[in-house]
Amino acid sequence: MSRGLEGGSDADSGWGSTGPESLVAVLTGLRRKARGLLVAGGSLGPSDLVGEAAVRLLRDARVRRHPDPRYVYRAGVRAMRRILIDRFRARMRHKRGGALRRVPLDAAAEAVDCARRGAEAHDLSEAVARLGAFAARQAEAVRLCYFERMTAAEAAAKLGLSKRAVEQDLSYARAWLRRELSGGS
Repeated sequence: MSRGLEGGSDADSGWGSTGPESLVAVLTGLRRKARGLLVAGGSLGPSDLVGEAAVRLLRDARVRRHPDPRYVYRAGVRAMRRILIDRFRARMRHKRGGALRRVPLDAAAEAVDCARRGAEAHDLSEAVARLGAFAARQAEAVRLCYFERMTAAEAAAKLGLSKRAVEQDLSYARAWLRRELSGGS
């Protein structure tokens, strides 16, 4: 990524003085992240996803005025994740045919795999939200390490905790999520 997202002097000087360079760096980083979030064969491409996320970000005055490009990047990643979950929910609505889709026979196996991964991501997202209701720190550690793909050390620095504390939070959260997603009591 560019200097604006990694730290350096651009991050502290604000959007006004860095101008288009920071915006280009944020959009480039988001496009790279979008490639990792999307499933092959989907109808949404990385540029489409980034464009939709950018529209959502531009509607939010706090993000528009925020001086730190890293904040805008993280907000963009969260927006892309919400967009993908919203699209999955819309596809699964009964009004739109639910899970039933007409697919070519040779693509059926791939479609089943994509739907299963989408359902798993949706279930995981809802389970993390339930975890956040009573264990916010653990839910935030999961969000940073698994959804934003930070290492435990990076998440620890972001949360102001030790790496060991983040690892313990992740261990607790994994056990809770495993029980929750397997239907255990």
